[in-house]
Amino acid sequence: MTNSSESLVNILNKEHTVDQDVTGVWTPLNITEADWEILPHDSRGPALLAAQVVATSVAITVVSLRLYTRKYVTRTFGLDDWLMLTTLLLNLGPFIGMIILYSRYQVGHHIWDTTIHNIRTIYKISWALTVFYYVILGVTRFSVLASYIRLFGSIRTFRTIVIVSMVWNVCMTISFVLAFCLSCHPLSLAWNPFIRPTDYAKCFDEIDFITASSILNILTDFWVCFLPIQPLWRLALPLGQKLITAFLLSLGAIACVASILRLREAQKSLVTTHSDDPTYDALPYTIYTLLEQNLGAIAASIPPIKALIQQRWPNFLKVDYGRSMAGREEEQLRATSEMASKGSSMGNAPEAGLENGLQEVQSKPETA
Repeated sequence: MTNSSESLVNILNKEHTVDQDVTGVWTPLNITEADWEILPHDSRGPALLAAQVVATSVAITVVSLRLYTRKYVTRTFGLDDWLMLTTLLLNLGPFIGMIILYSRYQVGHHIWDTTIHNIRTIYKISWALTVFYYVILGVTRFSVLASYIRLFGSIRTFRTIVIVSMVWNVCMTISFVLAFCLSCHPLSLAWNPFIRPTDYAKCFDEIDFITASSILNILTDFWVCFLPIQPLWRLALPLGQKLITAFLLSLGAIACVASILRLREAQKSLVTTHSDDPTYDALPYTIYTLLEQNLGAIAASIPPIKALIQQRWPNFLKVDYGRSMAGREEEQLRATSEMASKGSSMGNAPEAGLENGLQEVQSKPETA
């Protein structure tokens, strides 16, 4: 962020000082009226707001269906659902923040069409939304890991791996939030790009922080996505059902793609040195950020909704096995969850719980 401040100070009219009350639109140095007419004056604000509204609306819909399914259909509302509800509520923060930025502070406009007061406010709200970003990813990941313990917690080794992953996730999330909040001294330098960095007022390199945190997030997300594949393969299910279930449990990889694209766009972000028009060029970076936040919750909520779909449309996934593709799998997973829940809300079941539960389901007669 240090270089960020230098970049913006260099491209702003030097007549504007930090303490000056600027209410008009600033212009680059030595610009003529003819040059001003040539400059573009469009806005990306509507596109940014539309992406935020669509992504958040889909997330609210899918997560609400998940919570309804767990509460009223399967009646297995647990810790992972409470955490996903927390994620949904946290996602309202960026949603409200984006509406405020668009309606009042000219977000998405070119920097020469934005007042200095609005630029400061955009930076300040964006700083707060970045804190939301790290917390949302951490809570979503914790919810997914809690759902693994719900389903496969009776396998002692797998349960230990999941708990270790939970500890790693919590420590990583807290570290990211603290590092980001303490990245500038004084703290106001983080959202005031017009303060010239000195030996006593500086920030660490933001690009390095974004790169490191994004890589760790991506690697952890991939780990969490594919973690349940091995225990899933132990289920006595037809290969087609295993593949479909593995696919649904691995949908979080879509959020990883958004995270990779976000990292690629980091050099054009709102607060870096690689753009002379950061309030405009930040659109792709911001869209990938909000997609990553919402896609994680959406992907984690799709598998539980299968029970609701199966209740409403029993033949929706009908195949040649003589029964619904989702029905038998859901029955087996439910049997495992019930045995795991006898120990505690986190699934302290005996070691053989998974196998016994599956044997119990397997022993039921086949139906045509």
